[in-house]
Amino acid sequence: KSTLMRSLAKENIEIVDEDAIMHRSYVEAVQKRFPEAFETIQKAIAPENLYHALREKDLLVKSDVEKTLQMIQEELDQDMAWRKNVSQGIDDEVLSLIRSGLKKNKTVLLDSWYIKPERLNQEFPEAKVIKVLLFRPLHVIYEQFIRRNEKAHLEQN
Repeated sequence: KSTLMRSLAKENIEIVDEDAIMHRSYVEAVQKRFPEAFETIQKAIAPENLYHALREKDLLVKSDVEKTLQMIQEELDQDMAWRKNVSQGIDDEVLSLIRSGLKKNKTVLLDSWYIKPERLNQEFPEAKVIKVLLFRPLHVIYEQFIRRNEKAHLEQN
């Protein structure tokens, strides 16, 4: 999705990438809440992998960092108010960027899983919302996955 959206980027198009906002916002929120632990984690994990290590729990890490990550994950999994606050901040930023693009009379491309077309229609009744679903065959996605992993292994990332 992101590659296609970047290829469509032109002067009159505003791209709002909800995933990028979510990843950055979540990492920043964890950093504020656990500054000392975050410093340890940040030394061991590449910046582009921090979100996955902190939130998705789908990154293999060295054992000394694993305990720190587990402590953070367990505490945050129990803190629904914190999670709701971070999610609300992400929604607010995404909607603000959309609003800004529309005020500039730009077409806004939103790369999103979470904000639904119904919500966009509510927030921006004057805008026409078109939902697009992209499909890639499984074998193509798998080949891309293998290439990304090979690159990460070579770069030790």
